[in-house]
Amino acid sequence: MSSLAQAFRWDEERWGRVYDLEQFNVVVVDDFNMGAMENKSLNVFNSRLVLATPETATDYSYESIQGIIGHEYFHNWTGNRVTLNSWFHLTLKEGLTVFRDQEFTSDLNSRSVKRIDDVRFVRENQFVEDGGALSHPIRPPFYEKMDNFYTSTVYEKGAEVVRMYQTLLGREGFRRGLDAYFERHDGSAVSCDEFWDAMLGGHPLKDAFHLWYEQAGTPTVFATHSYDEAAKALTIHLRQELPRTPGDVGSGKRPMLIPVSLGLLSPSGADMEIPSVARDGGPAEAQPAGATTAVLLLQGWENTFVVGASERPVPSILRDFSAPVRLKTDLTEDQTLFLLAHDSDAVNRWDAAQTLTANLILSSLADPSAPPDCRRVVSAFSTALKDTRADKRLLAHMLDLPSVPDLCLRTSKPDPTAVHAARQRVMAALAGDLREDFERLYEANMPTGAYSFDAEGCGRRALRLTCLRYLSCGGGDAGRARAVEAFRGAANMTEQLGALRCVCAAAGPERDECLAAFYNQWKGEMLCVCHWLRVQSSCDMPGNVENVRALLSHEAFDIRSPNKCSSLVRAFATSNVNFHSHDGSGYRLLADMALMVDAVNPQVASMAMGAFTSLRSYDAHREALMLAECKRLAGGPTALSPNLSEVVNRCIAGGSGDE
Repeated sequence: MSSLAQAFRWDEERWGRVYDLEQFNVVVVDDFNMGAMENKSLNVFNSRLVLATPETATDYSYESIQGIIGHEYFHNWTGNRVTLNSWFHLTLKEGLTVFRDQEFTSDLNSRSVKRIDDVRFVRENQFVEDGGALSHPIRPPFYEKMDNFYTSTVYEKGAEVVRMYQTLLGREGFRRGLDAYFERHDGSAVSCDEFWDAMLGGHPLKDAFHLWYEQAGTPTVFATHSYDEAAKALTIHLRQELPRTPGDVGSGKRPMLIPVSLGLLSPSGADMEIPSVARDGGPAEAQPAGATTAVLLLQGWENTFVVGASERPVPSILRDFSAPVRLKTDLTEDQTLFLLAHDSDAVNRWDAAQTLTANLILSSLADPSAPPDCRRVVSAFSTALKDTRADKRLLAHMLDLPSVPDLCLRTSKPDPTAVHAARQRVMAALAGDLREDFERLYEANMPTGAYSFDAEGCGRRALRLTCLRYLSCGGGDAGRARAVEAFRGAANMTEQLGALRCVCAAAGPERDECLAAFYNQWKGEMLCVCHWLRVQSSCDMPGNVENVRALLSHEAFDIRSPNKCSSLVRAFATSNVNFHSHDGSGYRLLADMALMVDAVNPQVASMAMGAFTSLRSYDAHREALMLAECKRLAGGPTALSPNLSEVVNRCIAGGSGDE
């Protein structure tokens, strides 16, 4: 109820949107495929996104509840009062409402942390989807089962497209466009084009922007720079490439309109004022007085910009992740370290850390026998760890290494288990070099007082658990004992579950004891049982495939429960070691589980099988194994539901075996 009251107030104050009825009703159910549903004045919620106490829910759960409660209420205007004229335009209400709930969470909590969370989700999920067999534009041109298009592309990439309107128009201009949209269409069923017209009607960039609704795939932007001391000008050259995606015909794609937010850092690390920007040899356009960020509009395949700069700067490119693109720059390691230390843009500071550590991991992937050379990253991290004024949640994000899905996008035809192993080597090396810092911060952020869901409490827990992950990874028996001690002494679910994940990373009696203790403590709480299933299914302990298969017969699992299916079946695909096991046993297990679930819940089954849609991204051995499982399901004696059949057949069509 607190979250709902906050959502009512925020929508009135931020967007001028007032609730129009005297009653608002909420229904909470355990068995519900989706997170929630926005029926007018009768919102339906999955219990996992409503019910929370410090003992049973994590900090992430609390923030998710706040966001999803807001999301469904915000649909009152963006989805109900103005609705869709066909399902093809689902992103009109979902992309816009995701953007609104992101802004809601940002305004109520840390904007920097929330933005990094959203960027990380897009990279790890939507970018993967964009490169797979189900790749589609935010407004898909066709579908077999609409259930299969409640996707991260429609939702999260759709939200990024809405955010680009705000980048192009400014916050005030975006508000005027949104007000116009409501004034014109309140009580109507419309398409994406009506929103596009309300935002950009009469704007010279209107037609170019429309390609975001039409073209699938993630653009890659290449950025190079040079500085002319005599002219006091920085030249930025931007070039874009678009991937081929399923369904491309003819000559391919047209160049997208990509807003690239740029900042400049002086040699002292301060933001520099940007007086002017010229494009492709045209006249210099003055920027607003005092502006330290300019938006460069990449409109063709390539454009060159000349930016006024009083001294040689280090460019901060794609600030705040101003477009859903992959960025490749010519920045040196020294310049990237400089951004990590000084950039005022939190997203680009975090991304600098991601770039530096990703390079270390990919170097270790190329030469597994060579010890990772972490000296410069250790120095940068050590400085950050000693900053007593730092936002602790933001610092925890800075220390988090890039995920395996993110790393796999940075290399061609990867072996995910080898990528995971390289990541572990780098994490262990960093843990060894920074052990004293991690131990100091781990102890300094011991829980004090009762649980509170606020910036200080969440920050302390996030940083402490990040330190625990490092110490467990590189600490041998002592690190493992520390994780067990943390599990046994945990005062809330955030700490308990975080410690249990560390314990579960390797086989041993401590793992079995902690899992048994957790289950015995919480077997009467359905949501906690889901935590217990998920932590086992998703863990990267080698040889875990048969353990997960055995859980299908455990008393805790119920195939009729969507939440438990998500926790055991869908979560298994996030285990890089076991899902991608070299012998194919992980692929066989997930395919078997999807087939089992398909008999009772086709929508959840097709979601689970979605892990196979990126099969052509992996090395040839794994691609062949994944393709074989898809063909086994398609040609097997059990008829597949239309939901599952669509995913399986599109995986087969996208696999190299049929090209």
